[in-house]
Amino acid sequence: MRIFKWMVLTGLALVLSACSKTDTSRDNAPVGKSDVEIFIAQNIITQDIELPRAEAVAVRAGKIIGVGSRKELQKRFKNARLNEEFKSKTIVPGLIDPHIHMILGAMMYAKPFAPPWDVDTPSGVVKGLPDRTSFLARLSEINTEFSGTEPLVIYGYHNLVHGALDKHDLDEITTDRPLIIWHYSGHDFYLNSAALDYVGVDASWAKDFIGVPLGADGEPTGRVYEDAIFRFLTKAGALFLAPQDIERGFNGFEDMLVRSGVTTVAEMGYGLFGLKLEDQYYKAFLDADAKTHVYLVPEHRAFDRGFGDGRIAEINKRVEASAQTWPR
Repeated sequence: MRIFKWMVLTGLALVLSACSKTDTSRDNAPVGKSDVEIFIAQNIITQDIELPRAEAVAVRAGKIIGVGSRKELQKRFKNARLNEEFKSKTIVPGLIDPHIHMILGAMMYAKPFAPPWDVDTPSGVVKGLPDRTSFLARLSEINTEFSGTEPLVIYGYHNLVHGALDKHDLDEITTDRPLIIWHYSGHDFYLNSAALDYVGVDASWAKDFIGVPLGADGEPTGRVYEDAIFRFLTKAGALFLAPQDIERGFNGFEDMLVRSGVTTVAEMGYGLFGLKLEDQYYKAFLDADAKTHVYLVPEHRAFDRGFGDGRIAEINKRVEASAQTWPR
């Protein structure tokens, strides 16, 4: 399985500080060669002040069960397999990112970028666009690169760098297709006239949402944000949540986490895009062989809408059901 390889390459995700003292109940039990694997490294940095450095780490079923010298661990786990693939490398504890958005990130990384500054992406660094002129020029380039009349979504605009943006600016780029510009923050969308028609955004939305400002002519300016996003996504969700895009985005996002040494993350908006849909994506694209351990933190509004007064009971049920699986 890939689990051993990514744990070593990116840093072992479990805390090494307790490893030299853990799981002693099975130390003397008969151990098959496939049951325990001992990784040898040039240097292992732990979080244990009593054992700050080591040369070997023993793993059973994806969990660290011992840290120490090669000799000590081979004596303790007599039939363990020895892995010297990383004997010239340094192993460190895996990093934890306590606030990410896996699905939102997957949605973003599946789109062409036009960012205000250099941004690392799964395919490499995308150079920043430091002013309005370069930004609008890049929008035109992307529109040409992705030729056709299908809706086009571009991520990365930032008003503090690129200036104000409305439907008239985007109509200068194209009127032949719906064009949607996604703000760098993830909270705002800017639509050209064709996109407003495509999604069905009109002046009536302003009666229900703060996030649909109207211009002097009483018509939408093209900006859709915050409280209007849920309705926006019910109309335009297919442009952001297509399975092939989510799979590509997941894979790219995971690769970036691994490259950065991040082995455990917390998704802080579980349910934001619909529990049924998200569960299907996690099951399909983050299976037991995933590179990253993901904790799902319930989004309170999603569970309130779905379960009302029973939301706490539902959360507890899901916690119990996922205790031995990932994501959890």
